[in-house]
Amino acid sequence: KGLNDTNKSVLVSNGWAPDGIVAVQMEGFSATQKSIQQLQQYAQKGILVQAHAGYAQNGDDNHCQDITNSLGAFLIGAEKYSYYGCSRGWYIEPDWIVWHSQYDKPLGAPNGVAVLNGDIYIRSFASGT
Repeated sequence: KGLNDTNKSVLVSNGWAPDGIVAVQMEGFSATQKSIQQLQQYAQKGILVQAHAGYAQNGDDNHCQDITNSLGAFLIGAEKYSYYGCSRGWYIEPDWIVWHSQYDKPLGAPNGVAVLNGDIYIRSFASGT
């Protein structure tokens, strides 16, 4: 996004985006309905979102050893300008530079927004996934 063209500001935060903000970081992103809905809210407004997972909120991510749950939650709500990262903190090593095998899956673009059916989110991608 061209910030010079918008006269708006970037905010690094824990998911709080008042009017005029074009980018946020969702610190502590996890596989919860709250995280998914917050990501959807920002992404559908065209706000750049960096979802930062990895603090073992899901009980299963084991500090980024298994990103299945948090990455799946991210893919439910992600839109253009949505980015995912998993780390235990702010150091580049060992987590931020790790390439997980899940990143190589050929999903393609989403076919639409996710739909919540009961307590299950459903979203399909161009690859047929």
